[in-house]
Amino acid sequence: MLKENVTLFKRSLFVTDLGLTLLSLGVAWHLAPSLGHASEGASLFPSLLLVGGVMGLWGFLLHRMGAYGRFRGASVFQVVRPIVKGVAIGTLVLNVVLLLLHYNRISQLSFLFIFSVLTLLSLCGVRMGILMVLQTIRRKGYNYQNLLVVGTGSRARKFAQTLNTHPEWGYRVRGYLDQDPALLGRRITGHPVVGTLEDLPQLLDRCVIDEVVFIVPRSWLSHIEGAIRVCEEQGITISIGADLYNLPVAKPVLTEFEGVPMLTYTTTPFASGKLGLKRTMDVVGAFFLLILGFPFILGIAAAIRLTSPGPVLFRQTRLGLNGRRFTLFKFRTMVDGAHERREEMAHLNEMTGPVFKLSNDPRVTWVGWFLRRWSLDELPQLINILKGEMSLVGPRPPLPTEVTQYLPWQKRRLSMRPGLTCLWQVNGRNTIDFEKWVRLDLEYIDKWSLALDCKILGRTLPAVFLGKGVS
Repeated sequence: MLKENVTLFKRSLFVTDLGLTLLSLGVAWHLAPSLGHASEGASLFPSLLLVGGVMGLWGFLLHRMGAYGRFRGASVFQVVRPIVKGVAIGTLVLNVVLLLLHYNRISQLSFLFIFSVLTLLSLCGVRMGILMVLQTIRRKGYNYQNLLVVGTGSRARKFAQTLNTHPEWGYRVRGYLDQDPALLGRRITGHPVVGTLEDLPQLLDRCVIDEVVFIVPRSWLSHIEGAIRVCEEQGITISIGADLYNLPVAKPVLTEFEGVPMLTYTTTPFASGKLGLKRTMDVVGAFFLLILGFPFILGIAAAIRLTSPGPVLFRQTRLGLNGRRFTLFKFRTMVDGAHERREEMAHLNEMTGPVFKLSNDPRVTWVGWFLRRWSLDELPQLINILKGEMSLVGPRPPLPTEVTQYLPWQKRRLSMRPGLTCLWQVNGRNTIDFEKWVRLDLEYIDKWSLALDCKILGRTLPAVFLGKGVS
């Protein structure tokens, strides 16, 4: 449950383990040089064949011993035990192989001792470091997932109490929902009963909720379908205890919590490894774009400062993933204080729905017109990407006032991290109406893949250069 980037994390840890094993192998070989003067028949060592065999053996044993299990809820002993078992068995097997190759016994033992100790310390040290960092971050209130628990029975209370006793796992229960209005305001296991099932839409509007967990008795099953569909409509991840519903948009994924099988319904991609690669692509791409574009950024900043009074950067509150508020950065393209004049120009809006777009906006400076024409005003949002608030590709982040006017189904566009560009930008921008804009965003979410991101990025540059749909 809530295992974003777990697959990528495990693969990265596996590659790190192999790298440390190879490094330990090389260090041990150089610290036991007499091993290289073994008798005839040992000439293959340290050939690529034998090194590859050691790496393959270590990789197999680490997987077999369970070295890539979960870190949430695990103790230090549980994390390092598979490493100790794997290294011990691997050392015994390697010892037998070296005996068959007729190595000098003293050199062989010194090599095995150095190699096993280095491998054990490095692999265990990495895991203990990761565990300590994750636990420290979560205890300080970061890297949390906000949960809303539906149900107040014994299983629901035990679930919440387990999370209470393990803050390092990174889950925060925001409250309970119950069918009985008389329970409103009561605190159970330290968390308030914040509403009934009928209050769920309002709660999702007011609070940042990442997942709603249904832990209810059988008698409730006929009553929770509406609440589940509300979550699906708004793109909120759902976890329930059994395979009960066939939802048209949300995809079911079998998960587990403390041995309890869960079926998680999510309308966003659950390919956690690929989402991790997407984030890596965001960070690397934003970093290099900032480096390459630094001279242009300085020139743009100077042009804005010299041609109109006011700050270089325009800061505005936007909504990101699941309604998280963040400050979006743009180069200022309008006269200072232009935002306060928006109401008086509302009647000139050229877009349908809650968004405001105006061609030939009189508030735009001549430098601002140039920046907008080539989308250079968006460059500071690379900082938002590095901070994890945005992505290179994703639905554009809306204003809070716009979201208050959304229909429920339109809120699902908030279920994925917002981006610099998306299908809307490469399909006409201001030339399409708001409803089609949202449907393009939902199409992106439903069909997301790394290939689609690359395709959109590839189409964005021609759209910008040709001025397609740009006011």
